[in-house]
Formats: sequence, structure tokens, C-alpha cells
Amino acid sequence: MRFVVVQFVVVRFVVVRFVVRFVVTEWCRDSGTVRAVTALLATAAAVALDRSNSDIANQVCLLVVVLAAAGLAAAIPHRWLLAGSIPVTALVVAHLVYAAGVVVPGDATHPAGYGGALTLFVLLVVTLPVAGVSAAIRRNLNGQSGSRGTEG
Repeated sequence: MRFVVVQFVVVRFVVVRFVVRFVVTEWCRDSGTVRAVTALLATAAAVALDRSNSDIANQVCLLVVVLAAAGLAAAIPHRWLLAGSIPVTALVVAHLVYAAGVVVPGDATHPAGYGGALTLFVLLVVTLPVAGVSAAIRRNLNGQSGSRGTEG
């Protein structure tokens, strides 16, 4: 059974990777657009991975959420707080939809209920610092300082 779950996660990863590569090579030529589209696809992949109750899938989902936050923050470094919260908010909204019964995943969602879905905002503790560091690295690579308009 564990092999089937691992195989399922690997197949999803390969499909998402193929889609990301296709979008990057065919649709997006601007590097900022490429990073933003890739990070948004990673957010969608996190929501898709979150539907499994496997421990491995949950850990991969957390990794994808953190990488999506870092990618979005690198794409829009001046809005890193927003970028760090988009993947987490997507997971919370997905769990709220599951709790409302609009879309029922194959397995029971954890944490259950509306309150459980809102507790997923604790992931901001992880994603916001990662997004801040990613934005700072991006600004430094571009040669921009962190302060705006302070030069005399």
C-alpha cells in the first residue's frame, strides 16, 4: 500500500513538472512571469497533494507550499508578505470548501471542520520568513536596496 502512495505522489510530481516546463518554454518568455506562473502552479500542486492522507504526501505538500512562497516572493519581491501568504491561503480555502461539503476529497481531511481549516494559517510561521529571505535575495541579485526613496 505504501508503494502505491509513493507511486501516486511521484506520478503527480512528474505531471506537474511537465506542465510547468511546457508553460515555461511555450507561453512565458519574461523571467518574472515564468517565476510567477511556476509558483502559482506549485500552489495548485500543493492543493492537489493535500487531498491525500499519507504522511509522505503531507510532507511533500509542506515542501511545495514553502517553495511556492519562495518562488512567488522572488517573482514579486516588493510584495513578499502577499507572496508568502498565497499558498497557505489556497490550502485554507481548499479545506474550507471541503468542510462545506462542496467538494469532497477521497479521504477525510485533517484537520477537520471549519476550525481545523483555519488552524492551517499556522503555516504562515514557515512561509513568511522564507518569502522574506527569498525577496531579499532577489533584491540583492538585482542590485536594489531594501529602502525606497531615502536617498537625498
